[in-house]
Amino acid sequence: MRIFPIIITIFLLSFTQLVQASVGTHAKDFTLMSTNGESIALSELIAIKPVVLVFFSTGCSKCRGEIPHLRKMADIAKENNIAFYAIASRQSQKIIERYLQRHMIEYDALLDREGSVRIDYSVMEYPSIFIINTDGIIVHHGYKVPEDYEKIFAKLR
Repeated sequence: MRIFPIIITIFLLSFTQLVQASVGTHAKDFTLMSTNGESIALSELIAIKPVVLVFFSTGCSKCRGEIPHLRKMADIAKENNIAFYAIASRQSQKIIERYLQRHMIEYDALLDREGSVRIDYSVMEYPSIFIINTDGIIVHHGYKVPEDYEKIFAKLR
């Protein structure tokens, strides 16, 4: 009987995490290193431009299938002065760099070495795409490139 309250507590804490990363809520700040050695803080980015975050894994076949769409989305984001970053959790920098080269990915990747940002954003599936406006509000979250991302970008201007 004592285990039931523990299970309920774990469930409620998990639910709280899910709510924190929902559309309409503030994105949690983080600072991560990029594969090129630059320290990137979300709060500094959103102070000047909207941000797209793409959580991925090198072993994710769905992620590989989205790469052509992500490339195009990243190009359009750049044209619209929107920052675009991939985030890899708990994978070494060498593995990430090889993956980026092998798949000809030119947008920057951030290293979530401990997986804490993935947890903060309640990422349960890859790829997981977040679009965040300059107020720090998550305006989109989905598991593939949204078909209407150009309309979403236009609303961010």
